[in-house]
Amino acid sequence: GEGQDTYVDQPARHVTVLVCVILGSSILDALLTLLYIGRGGGEANPIMAMAINSGLTWFVALKMLLTIAGIVMLAIHQNFRLGLRGLYGMAIIYVVLLLYHGVLWIDYL
Repeated sequence: GEGQDTYVDQPARHVTVLVCVILGSSILDALLTLLYIGRGGGEANPIMAMAINSGLTWFVALKMLLTIAGIVMLAIHQNFRLGLRGLYGMAIIYVVLLLYHGVLWIDYL
């Protein structure tokens, strides 16, 4: 097995699950954000707001590029303390963000 502070060429099963959760959450966040904007809302992240103003394709492409780049970097660093913590942190942030989207929908209804 691989030890602490070593790079990996194949992620552990729990890291694969985290990567899937983060990627799926990012896709869902993009969809919910676009739906929210369609109802007259706005994008809170100024960088992503600029991407939306440049077009939906730019928004989705930038969001996926940044998400995938981040999770790949963290996944190959899974045996480093900050790498694994970063993946868990991203997953938690996306869960909170999706809960926030839920609150926005409840307020809309």
